[in-house]
Amino acid sequence: MKLRGFHLRGHSVLGDMSLDFRSVGGVVSSLVGLVGGNGSGKSLVSDMISYGWGGSVLNKRLPVALNADFCRLDFEDSGEILSIHIRGDQVDASTKLAVLFDNSLNRNMVLKYDSQRVSNLPLWTKMAGNQSLGVRAIWPIISDLHEKNVSDSIIVIDDFDIGLDRVSQYGLFKHLRNHYRSKRNQLILLSHEKISKADGVWLDLPVRVDSLESAMLGFSLNSVKK
Repeated sequence: MKLRGFHLRGHSVLGDMSLDFRSVGGVVSSLVGLVGGNGSGKSLVSDMISYGWGGSVLNKRLPVALNADFCRLDFEDSGEILSIHIRGDQVDASTKLAVLFDNSLNRNMVLKYDSQRVSNLPLWTKMAGNQSLGVRAIWPIISDLHEKNVSDSIIVIDDFDIGLDRVSQYGLFKHLRNHYRSKRNQLILLSHEKISKADGVWLDLPVRVDSLESAMLGFSLNSVKK
């Protein structure tokens, strides 16, 4: 199972967005990178991939409502396209996608990591003493990589570059690529810049929101309320 495309319509900030994860020849790439600045939609994309798949498999509503007309996720399995539509907090599920999921064998699932991974660490890592932000960001990823036999799945890593310099980013990229590809997984990375020398399909997210301006606006509104 792989993600073939992501389509967003009528978002309040991002507008319309269509991302095609296929390489030359129309084959879905097993390595996808999404690059964008602050507010470009990286976390939204990763959340919708995870929430959409989870809502489809578990037949549940999303924990947050999508602030857009709709979002469509196109998965592909053995050449067949399996689509999910998200409107608000509702998921128009694909029954075939739900059937594919095999929890006992860790197959055909979506495994997502976001910035919270640096604080939600297992006990044994905390016992190792104070570690750098980069080490804490990597630990949950490689822990699952080497302890779970994940196959035919989609691994989404938001804030891939958190706490990592360029050398460490490429080192982690190679490590994940070498281990995950052998089990037919798809790796989707979201970062501020493209990883040097990395292969795969890399797409730019053009929208950018000034974080300082947004923070100052929020500060000003809060001051007025007081």
